[in-house]
Amino acid sequence: MARGRSSFEISSNESIIILSYLYDLYLKSEAEYDLYNQEFYENENNYKVAHLLSIPSSKREIVEIAEFFSCPHSGLNKHYRSNTLVILIRRGTTYYITFQIERFESENKRPPKEVTMVSIESKHDENYNYPQDYDEYEIYRFLQEESYRKSGIHKKCFSYDYSFSPNVLDDIKEIKRDRLNNESVYLPKEKLYQIEKFKKRVLASDKAIRILLSGAPGTGKSQLIENVMHHLYGEMIIIKVQGFKTDFGMVFDFLKAFDKALLVIDDVDIFLKNREENHRAIDRLFEFLQLIDSSKFEKVHILATTNDKKTVDLAASRPGRFDVIMDIEGIKAENYMDLIKRETDVKEIIESISDTLLQKMEDKKVSGAFIVNFIDQLRSERFYSNNVNTEIADQYFDLLYEGFYKESKEGESRLGFS
Repeated sequence: MARGRSSFEISSNESIIILSYLYDLYLKSEAEYDLYNQEFYENENNYKVAHLLSIPSSKREIVEIAEFFSCPHSGLNKHYRSNTLVILIRRGTTYYITFQIERFESENKRPPKEVTMVSIESKHDENYNYPQDYDEYEIYRFLQEESYRKSGIHKKCFSYDYSFSPNVLDDIKEIKRDRLNNESVYLPKEKLYQIEKFKKRVLASDKAIRILLSGAPGTGKSQLIENVMHHLYGEMIIIKVQGFKTDFGMVFDFLKAFDKALLVIDDVDIFLKNREENHRAIDRLFEFLQLIDSSKFEKVHILATTNDKKTVDLAASRPGRFDVIMDIEGIKAENYMDLIKRETDVKEIIESISDTLLQKMEDKKVSGAFIVNFIDQLRSERFYSNNVNTEIADQYFDLLYEGFYKESKEGESRLGFS
């Protein structure tokens, strides 16, 4: 019999997902295990089982048998990761998969460092009709991708903030659907049509759809992408990246394990500065361009925003890399009162917005974010003083406008909402 053996360091979260998937196979169940939305059942023997919805699997039949030697039928023992042996037989090859936690003593009296290791030894029956199709690393990758797809994370939304961890699972935090802004954004009909088209295409298309939204701060880009994320929640895994040092290679490698995925990059210009302005970003730019061009990532849809598309390197925004580059303009004057009435139904506040003030808004081309904040301040004033009128509204408008839009002093950067 042909033999092989390899060991890999994996994250503790990844070991939980893979072991849950293997245990699921062992019980010949079709349950999903959800790392981020677990409802634990703890019995008298301290066994914990996370159990969610049943789903069909077209690939389950390729695994012939999975046996656990340290896990009883009643569930995963609470110490199962410390020393668990799994025997997996697949197409004439027996894989002995061992999960262990190794402790390394630290200097300066710090707590010991725990590292989760998976060791895989394979033995192929040479009498089997076909040669071994997966080596040890390939069976690990197979189990990794299958367990990701079968776990609860495949239909959830996360933020990702890179902390130099070797696994994306250690750096993602779930975003609940009710935390996503689902309020409508005022757009021209032709652009609203493109956004609705994007939502439908990412659900129906096997080819990745990539869209870049460009607009000044306050035009509603961030609200718009949250609206899209809210709409697609539960249909695919969604990851919104944040933090300048995002490891795009790791993120793409993680997302390609799923049947469908959406990568959201708010303020992409932070990540992909024009190479003439920021030479240190060249490596990051080239990495991103190689990933976005690679055919193996065709299942990863991309929704990105920028405050100014001129700041994004032309190579990143050339036709073919993004299907659509859409300019998001400020709210139109004819929509001011609609937005005001959306933000408040208090008659006193609505009546305090005079025609003269509406004209001033139009003349100064204020953004939707400014109007939302303006109404919030009037609402607060009414709460504390029980009085709002046209004079107070005019005073608040001038005060806020100076804070939002007054020209920055030389050498200072302008702040605003995006």
